[in-house]
Amino acid sequence: MVSVPGGKPMKLGIKGRADVPSVNLKQDSFDFGAVYIGTSARLPITLSNTSSLAAMVILDLHQFEEFNLEKDVSITDETVVFDENQWKIHLEPEKDLTLSLVYKPTTLANHNFQLPLHINGVDDDSLWKTVTAESGTPPLTLSHQIIDFGNQVVLKEGFKSQPYHISTVLSNDTAQTLSWELDMSTDIDFPMGTFVLEPGKGVLEKGQKASVRVSFSPKERRPYQQKVSLCLDKTKKVYLEFVMQGVGIYPMLQFDTKEVTIPVVALESTSEATFNIYNKGYEHLQIRHRIETDVDMVPLKIQFPEGSTVSTRKDVIPVKVSFSSSRPICFTVRIEFFDNDSQKFPIFVSGATDNSLLTLFPFLDSSKKRPKTATELYDSDTTGKKIDPLVWINLVDNHDKDVHCLELVSSKNVRNLVGWLNSNLLKNPIVEFPTDVIGNSGRQIIEMVELLSGKKLQTSFNTQGASKKEDRIPQLIKRYDALLNALRAAGGIMGSIRSTFLLSANDYVKDQNMTMVNRPVFERNFSRVSIYSWSVVMYQIIKIFFLSRVNVRSYKTLPGMGNVKQDYNLPKSNTLSQSELLILKWLNFHYKKVHPTNYKKVNNLDDDLSDGVVIGAVISSHAPHLDKLGVVYHNCTDKQQLIHNVESVINALAELKLSYNITVKDFLEPHSADMLIFCLYLYQQLPQFIPKGVIEFHGALQETVIKELELSNPSPHALSYFVTLEGSLDFSVENSTVHLEPKSFKNFSISFMSRFSKNSEAKLTFFAPHRKGAGHFQGEFMVFILKSVVAAHVPIKTYQLKGQLYEPQDVSIDVINPLGGPGKFQIQLEQHVTLPVGKDGKPIVANQDQDVIPDGFVNSYRSINLNSNEKSAITLHFTPLVMGNHVAKLLFIDEKVGEFVIQVEVSVSWPAATDTVSWSCGDGETQEKSILIPATNVRRQQALAVLAKVEGESGEISKKTSNLNLQEPAVFQVNFSSAAFKGPSELASKSEKSSKKSPLESKSNDVLSKPMDTSTKSIDSASKSNDASKPIDNSGRSLHVEFHPSEPGTTSARMFLYSIFDVRVIQLEGVCTAKQRSQNIEVVVNARKNITKNIPIMNPTGKDWNFKVNLNGKYFSGPSEFSVASHKTAYYCLTFAPIIRGNFTGTLALSTYPMGEFIFNLKGVSEDPLPEDTLTIQTKAKQRTFLEIPVKNQSTSATTFQVFTDIPSIVGKSTITVAALENFKYQIALCPLVSGNHSGNISFSSKEGQVLFFNLKIDVERSPAEREISLESTVRKAVCLEITVENPLKIPVTFDVESSSTDLYFEPSLTLQPEESRIFQATYFPFLPGTTVGNLSFFNEKLGEFWYQLEMTAAPNLPEELPVLECSLGDTISQEIVLDNPLETPAVMKLSQSNLLNFKLNIPGNRCTIPPLGSLTIPIEFTPTSEDPQTCQITLSHAILGTYEYICHGRGRIGPRQPIEILCPVGEEQNQNVMFVNPFPETTQFLAEISGDFLTLEINTFTLEFLEEVEIPVKFAPTIPGKFDALVTVRTDEVGLEIPIVGRTLEMSEMEETLQDETSQLDANEGEPSSEKEIPQEEMPQEQESIV
Repeated sequence: MVSVPGGKPMKLGIKGRADVPSVNLKQDSFDFGAVYIGTSARLPITLSNTSSLAAMVILDLHQFEEFNLEKDVSITDETVVFDENQWKIHLEPEKDLTLSLVYKPTTLANHNFQLPLHINGVDDDSLWKTVTAESGTPPLTLSHQIIDFGNQVVLKEGFKSQPYHISTVLSNDTAQTLSWELDMSTDIDFPMGTFVLEPGKGVLEKGQKASVRVSFSPKERRPYQQKVSLCLDKTKKVYLEFVMQGVGIYPMLQFDTKEVTIPVVALESTSEATFNIYNKGYEHLQIRHRIETDVDMVPLKIQFPEGSTVSTRKDVIPVKVSFSSSRPICFTVRIEFFDNDSQKFPIFVSGATDNSLLTLFPFLDSSKKRPKTATELYDSDTTGKKIDPLVWINLVDNHDKDVHCLELVSSKNVRNLVGWLNSNLLKNPIVEFPTDVIGNSGRQIIEMVELLSGKKLQTSFNTQGASKKEDRIPQLIKRYDALLNALRAAGGIMGSIRSTFLLSANDYVKDQNMTMVNRPVFERNFSRVSIYSWSVVMYQIIKIFFLSRVNVRSYKTLPGMGNVKQDYNLPKSNTLSQSELLILKWLNFHYKKVHPTNYKKVNNLDDDLSDGVVIGAVISSHAPHLDKLGVVYHNCTDKQQLIHNVESVINALAELKLSYNITVKDFLEPHSADMLIFCLYLYQQLPQFIPKGVIEFHGALQETVIKELELSNPSPHALSYFVTLEGSLDFSVENSTVHLEPKSFKNFSISFMSRFSKNSEAKLTFFAPHRKGAGHFQGEFMVFILKSVVAAHVPIKTYQLKGQLYEPQDVSIDVINPLGGPGKFQIQLEQHVTLPVGKDGKPIVANQDQDVIPDGFVNSYRSINLNSNEKSAITLHFTPLVMGNHVAKLLFIDEKVGEFVIQVEVSVSWPAATDTVSWSCGDGETQEKSILIPATNVRRQQALAVLAKVEGESGEISKKTSNLNLQEPAVFQVNFSSAAFKGPSELASKSEKSSKKSPLESKSNDVLSKPMDTSTKSIDSASKSNDASKPIDNSGRSLHVEFHPSEPGTTSARMFLYSIFDVRVIQLEGVCTAKQRSQNIEVVVNARKNITKNIPIMNPTGKDWNFKVNLNGKYFSGPSEFSVASHKTAYYCLTFAPIIRGNFTGTLALSTYPMGEFIFNLKGVSEDPLPEDTLTIQTKAKQRTFLEIPVKNQSTSATTFQVFTDIPSIVGKSTITVAALENFKYQIALCPLVSGNHSGNISFSSKEGQVLFFNLKIDVERSPAEREISLESTVRKAVCLEITVENPLKIPVTFDVESSSTDLYFEPSLTLQPEESRIFQATYFPFLPGTTVGNLSFFNEKLGEFWYQLEMTAAPNLPEELPVLECSLGDTISQEIVLDNPLETPAVMKLSQSNLLNFKLNIPGNRCTIPPLGSLTIPIEFTPTSEDPQTCQITLSHAILGTYEYICHGRGRIGPRQPIEILCPVGEEQNQNVMFVNPFPETTQFLAEISGDFLTLEINTFTLEFLEEVEIPVKFAPTIPGKFDALVTVRTDEVGLEIPIVGRTLEMSEMEETLQDETSQLDANEGEPSSEKEIPQEEMPQEQESIV
């Protein structure tokens, strides 16, 4: 897959083929026969690679330790490599390789096996050959196979003079006498006698032994080795071989350790170590020493407990090194010990001190013994059973002795450290530590450091693909060196850790060239070194990159600390850093916050945390909602209470999804470093549980509120969150996970649906598990608090009904339990009324007194049992006594399940009319009537009785209705719904005046507005009250009402009478008969089109109008029946559809009762017709095309049409006859002669006046070219084109000539006489190179069009070579070029040149303008800078004229210039400036001299930069007449440049004549008008070719 930026990924198919090399083994078998133990035998083994591929052959002899492989010295180490008990043999293609298979028996055995030889990666046994061998016991045995003297001081005067001796024993184990002899005749590169054998031969009887003393006399400092052969019975056959070896050295001091390691201790603690110095060859020496460092920087002390003198009697002395520091320090210093000749014997000493638990964990171990000095913890005595691993690793020749290293890092420490690393940092988890890290060459640790530091370490190498296998370990050490150096540079205290300690045991052995005797012991002890070294690296990484982030600045902004002021002056500690002290302060703060009464100060990070109380308090402070902490035992009296506390803490961590791998044992047996990184983990993680904010949800009961939380991921890694929601069940989320791509954002939806009206709360947590390699802690948390604010009850269902005042009704309500469980719901009723308002926004009636007027809704139910989603029904009674919008809310409440609301809304309008009163009058007349208003409203009395009956006698409604029954309205407010009716605004009772009101009525406000217009049905006013016990006084009051109609028709209206207790409606009907009326209507339309006029008729009456229609007039039409509904507006559709032009009249009469008759006078104007259609025709020139045109006759009789067109190329019938109301397809033929876009029309007209026409658009494609013509020329050179044109007609014709090419020049027209033939000429004159395609077209109206296709090719013009310019150095010469512009617009030429140094064109901005049809002369100045030829290519380019190229040549010379003449009358002075240019490519100082009479120089010396100009003033002052020659020489140190000067005297008359000539010439030049040169067309062609 290939990713393309900005595009889609592409898949590339890859194919490959694997070939297997062909390798043969030339030997069929290998038979060594019998070989004595201690000797060896060799057989050749030849491998042949017959393929064209290189091959690798593997020989695995690890199961056959007595067999080996040897190579000749001519075979390179890269060809045959021994690695991990295997031989890897590289075979070149088509080559043979011969090696030796060696058998060297050490025990009695017979061998018969298949040689384990195979091609690498190929499972094949074709190379397996049989190997047979037999070992035998030699007649003589030797006690030493290798006699090694080791390092011995050379035999030299002043050192040692006696040889070194080792004895070996020969034994005759046979039953016969043997004579033996030792042969030392092998080739050696050192003097004979270095090794001596005494005796060299002898005879041994059966079972006899003989001792042979070997003497070693080294004379030089070098290694020695000699092979000895043992021969029997005076033969040369070798029965046994052994080796003598040793190394000659000068006297020296040796140490029992390769490096001295001083244990790491706390600040101000003393650390010390002891090592031994061994005397090698000195008879007596007083040892001196020097520390190669500043003692103030590293306060290191050296002591000699037993003195500093060594001798032959005392060959070993101890040395004690110690140091103490008050500041953290890590050092490695070199201590040099000297002999009397100032020979140096150096040793390195390493140590460190720090105040961090992550550095001091060996010093402060978990045993709580708190050692005060290092000697209590470390034991460097090699004879003991316990030893510091870093002391052991540096011991000399002591690696396989049976000693045990201290376990500075326990398995529990490793488990906690690995768990922390796996959870927080590593891409790939570690299973076996440090085996997995070492097996991966430390790659995951290095990548982790690079990620955390933001720096790339110089460690890149491939351990699997190293070019040389032996380079792998050095490169690996270099890799680890870079890692350790990076940590030291960042402030890590690495102590005595070396990069070799980070290797595997095998790699360490190879790197140190060690020989193992007791490998199990070495591997056991080295594992302790490896675990400790890698643990130090890991702890320092945590300290540098994580613990260092805990500082005062970050501590102050840590969430959860509140606004409590704290003292940040931390105490000093020799074991705890500032960051660790801040963690202690953080623990104490939260411990005291949660348990103020049981608080005890936390002083350390192990014992004080062992009971789990402090950690539990810290967790509870950040997550107080946790259930897992439970009961806490503050003063634990037994182990079970401790375990209870700790398990509560571990369970709480799990509940928070903090999967830290900590156990109960880790608390009960705390280790300071383990508990520190655990507390560091909590310090980083727990503040994330402090809510980042509160999200409020505002809504009503059962209303779903959704909020979006925007989550962003600015990192370059994908991020996934697990989502948990705790608290109220009213909150919910759709997804339990959310995934964010790198550098993206996403909205997360949170829903809330309240079940109760009280506010709810929940906690929303986002948890991002550890992103491998992201460089942060185990997981990321985001916590938000969700709170609800239930503002109002939103009903789950709303019933919207309509009602009339005083009309009772029962509302059936379906109740469904929308909650998630069954419940017994208590029912509460809440109700209110919104009074109606009029159009002006004011109440229609006065405010009602709710204390007096009963509520309209009555609920008879107290509770209801419903299962989830179960449906039941209840009935709610409603009798309104007040107009308006009545709202009842039924609240169903179960304290456990939830709440829901059902709402009923009833819009109560005016009551039904109690009576109907009618009027009738003519238009413009008025009628008056008196209406009797009863004293009692029977409908209201009936409504009150219904309410009292529904509720019962003891209810609140009964009390209010009893009061209302006693009230009689004193005053009615009167309003009319129509202005046609008029009457008094108030109606008083018989017993009181209108201004007097009852006590209850006085509580109300006055009437504020007109009543709303609401339709009601009439009711019977004779209804009787149900309350028969109280007589009703129905003696009423009279009200006078007048009917004033504004227009004819029926007027329906209502009269409203109302007080605060009573509302009544009376229906009013008025009829007004109308007089006849008329109106003019005019419509305009094009002939053959139609138009419809909608005439509005409005019916304001309460009855429908049915009109009788009478319509007349030509081309007018409309419906014969027409009606208008009551209070509506209808439109009468009048259509005018003329088929001819003209003016037409008519009449429309609409009559109905009582409105009378509506008369409309009609006028229709028919204008010129519009085109029927626009027809587009596609055709070719000189090609006939047919077209059918639809002609429609709109007349009711057959019509004859005449046909007209303005397009000459159309042919068709001149007249056509079309049947009545029919379509006729009229066919035309079209044959255009000229291409292009043409337009016109075709019309059809009849004698009756019908006219119809069509617009025609004709797109004529050009006919094929007469032929194709090719033209070839060169840029700005003309070629003539000749074409013969004929006139076949007997009248003169003129052709219009056009071309699409701008490079073709010709006359725009051509006139031919009758039947004349003439050659037409055109000139092709290109300006730009290239090939273009164009045409040449001839047009004539009668003969049409013909054209020729041209293919024109212009070759580029060669640059014009200008004459060579020669000029003296220091002078300037010029020449001119002339540019012509054949265009009628100015041409702006762009200049470029290749040599700006010597050639100059005075063109500002490198642009010049040539006038239209004119020319421009451009001067070129040449200034030489050497005698070598100089060239310049000048290019002037234009978008149309193309490119003008010139090649300029110039050459400088050292010689005189053209003479400069100075004219001056005798006795006067004349000054002349001589221009000089510095031609040398550097700043030069010049000296100017002049030789000649009467000529002098004003300046003599000057300095010029390269090509800088100067004017040298020359003064000519002749005193006698004549001609005077002079020479100005401008010199440098190396060359002189000459400028000839000629001074000539003039008489005054000659002077005046000269001046007059110059002035005249100047005036002539100034007065001459500028002319533009026009290039005649006949002069343009320079080279012509005739093409016919």
